[in-house]
Amino acid sequence: MKRLLGICVLLLAVAAVPAWPADPSGLWVTRMEGPQGEMALEFEFHVKGDTLTGCNRTDFGETPIRNGKMDGDRFAFDVEFGDMVIHHDCTASADSIVMKVPGMGDGEMKMVLKRKPEKK
Repeated sequence: MKRLLGICVLLLAVAAVPAWPADPSGLWVTRMEGPQGEMALEFEFHVKGDTLTGCNRTDFGETPIRNGKMDGDRFAFDVEFGDMVIHHDCTASADSIVMKVPGMGDGEMKMVLKRKPEKK
């Protein structure tokens, strides 16, 4: 009986622990439609506490991430292109990131990023 009670207490303790938020650290890729056709985008994210840093890479070069903030499985950051500051709102899971970019085109652009496979 004591053993059963111990197992029940252990299961309740494990169930009470909140789920760990997804960690977006690493390389992520997607494709988007641009003025010259489809182009590849790569994002490199680094997380330290509630701060997100990294960069965005395209065929046109690399741009640092600015103002990156983590909040559980959600995060946001800005990327500057010339005079424009482009804000990104993201939600991370283990194998994808849903990225929304408000103010693009007629409202909001949505992209899904996938983890970049490691080279073997």
